[in-house]
Amino acid sequence: MISIGLVPNIHDASIAVVYDGRLIYSKEIERISRLKHNVVSNNRTYLYSPFVYFVPALVEARQYLLKKYSIDISEADVIAIPFDYDILYNNKFLEKTFQKKYKGKCYFSYDLFFGHVIKKSIDYFNDHIFGVLRLANVTKRRLGQVNIDPKEEWLKTLSQLPTEPQDPFLYSYLYGKKYFYLLLLALGLCKIGGKRIGTKTPIVLARMIGKALGIDPNLVSDISGMVLNSCNGIASSIDEKARLILNNKIFCNPKSRYVKIYKTLRKLHLLSARTYNQDLIRLVEKVWKIAFGKEPKKIVTVPHHLAHAASAYYTSGFKRALAVTVDGSGEIASTTVWDVKDGEFELLHNFPTISYSLGGFYETLSYLLGFDIFEGPGKVMGLAPYGKKTDKYWNLATDILEVYDEDSEVPYAIKYPVVNVPVLFSNYRVNWDPKAKPLNEEAANFAYVIQRRFEEAYLTLMRWAVRQTGIKEAVIAGGAALNAKANMEVLYAKIFNDMFVFPAANDAGTSIGAALWAYEHVLGGKVKNERIENVFWGADFSDEVDEAIRWAKDTFNLKVENADITQLVDHLLRNEIVTVYQGRPEFGPRALGHRSIVADPRIRENWERVNALKGREWWRPLAPSLLLDKAKEYFEVGEHLPFMIVMERFKEEACERLPVVCHVDRTARPQTVTPSIDKNWYQLIKAFGDETGEYVVMNTSFNLGGEPLVDTPKQAIVSFLLGRFDAMWMEGYLIMRR
Repeated sequence: MISIGLVPNIHDASIAVVYDGRLIYSKEIERISRLKHNVVSNNRTYLYSPFVYFVPALVEARQYLLKKYSIDISEADVIAIPFDYDILYNNKFLEKTFQKKYKGKCYFSYDLFFGHVIKKSIDYFNDHIFGVLRLANVTKRRLGQVNIDPKEEWLKTLSQLPTEPQDPFLYSYLYGKKYFYLLLLALGLCKIGGKRIGTKTPIVLARMIGKALGIDPNLVSDISGMVLNSCNGIASSIDEKARLILNNKIFCNPKSRYVKIYKTLRKLHLLSARTYNQDLIRLVEKVWKIAFGKEPKKIVTVPHHLAHAASAYYTSGFKRALAVTVDGSGEIASTTVWDVKDGEFELLHNFPTISYSLGGFYETLSYLLGFDIFEGPGKVMGLAPYGKKTDKYWNLATDILEVYDEDSEVPYAIKYPVVNVPVLFSNYRVNWDPKAKPLNEEAANFAYVIQRRFEEAYLTLMRWAVRQTGIKEAVIAGGAALNAKANMEVLYAKIFNDMFVFPAANDAGTSIGAALWAYEHVLGGKVKNERIENVFWGADFSDEVDEAIRWAKDTFNLKVENADITQLVDHLLRNEIVTVYQGRPEFGPRALGHRSIVADPRIRENWERVNALKGREWWRPLAPSLLLDKAKEYFEVGEHLPFMIVMERFKEEACERLPVVCHVDRTARPQTVTPSIDKNWYQLIKAFGDETGEYVVMNTSFNLGGEPLVDTPKQAIVSFLLGRFDAMWMEGYLIMRR
């Protein structure tokens, strides 16, 4: 039996294949966060539509798996998508959670969640993303029938929007929600370009679009009129509306006149959410048919956090475990706690995004530091050790995120809808140049506070979960679990007897969880739950290496020799920066010896050299790869940590010897290596240690700034040339410049 997981998201898109009870293939498709600048300038059409990146990925997976395992994934028994909005109807526990109040404070307003969704959608509209709707084209063709001043800024914005839905998530989230998106359109038109507009024009526009969609015009008129009147009456701008409408104090009063408005919006959102799963399924059906010329046998949707929990549990080797998932948001929850026993998942606690999103807390405060939501949190984690606790930022963080203790009814709560934090606290924004020297003290102090407050909530959550369940073996996943420093604090606090953090904790990993869960719970198979040692799950391009080598010699006149990987040591000892390309690529955000840049960790200048080469900020940390049997000589604990997902703290004398991979607070994100994990990688580190006495190399991902990790041999050669590296080992060949 074959089970496939697909993440058709605007970021972290991925595919996973489970066969005979084992994960045999997984690949993170070109991340949109790295390709966001690839647009066609004349019509703003994004190149990363689902048909551009999913179809080739499916075809590649089929070809590789036919050759390696003699299986045809086009005949897959089930395709699992890790999003399921039926949870809005089927999980009564969620309704109770939303309505719950803690210590008299309105943290759990059900209406606030939909206020959060509305505000986020307004932001999409104002950023031109709303234009993925096909309806924009209909609108533009019929604008002549409406008495509108074409000089209005909002109209000019509308006329510039793309006419086709280019993105799978927004295709599903907006285009499929016929009723709800009209409200968003009306809200978005309340205030655009700094000018207030009347209610008549947008209502006419909404009715016109509604008619094209076949929606009852009376419903369109009533709802859009109500929303427009309310938003015009409540605030003079979207920013101010965020302060008033979405401030939780409004909804603590059940007699508030705004509650009626948002109850209506809530009902319409629930109505439109029913189409979400249908749209995802239709999208996957279309992509599948283009790739393979046939309909898929079966498609199912899996709740997002269940997919996270399954990804960590089925790869942990535990029979019974406490599963904790922590991210920005998935469906309507951001944190969940599970009791998992023999593959049966019991949901114990489900914390809604609006009041519990630790990922949202981190992302939105990172935004105030000028970082984006994709790479910002990782940069803040690296910036934090340069800072210190200051009252200004600490008071802000503690005001937003309240942390209790493991005996409380809940472990923590977020006081404000996180989506509005950048607006409510815009006066805290730090204007600075992240690449400038010296480092901006205010930015570093803000980062320190963000990280520390996050860690406090994260540790309290883990202790609280143990107190609730009594289970001392844990698996952890979710985007917030990429915070390796917080994971180190959990490890050092000895909260669990044993813990396993899934290496691809972000949303890309949910394709794996969905495929594994569906294999057992949809197909009736049995997953072989074993602790994974590596994440080398992509396609192997070894059969293309010889051709790529000939191409490199003929086209670029590169010097190529047959060589063992240990010959790279000579180059490292000359303080050269080298790369390694071998076998199947890593899945997840970290390079682990198959697509790696390597340098001598003893020479301090290499820290800035490598960061500059990759286009990174000079202060960002670099990671060590070391032999497991030497780990206790370098680190305070010396655990086996093969995935760079949990940090350790260097011993002081070791830190002084290895300045390139020891951060300013003596932390590092290590990869411990054994021969069974990767024989070649182990031999390289051992050979370097035999020469230098330090069984550690600096290891970072083999990609240049703004690009995904190299995948094929030819991609590796191009990046080798563009990055002006000194040498590259590629599966038995040593490549050098002449």
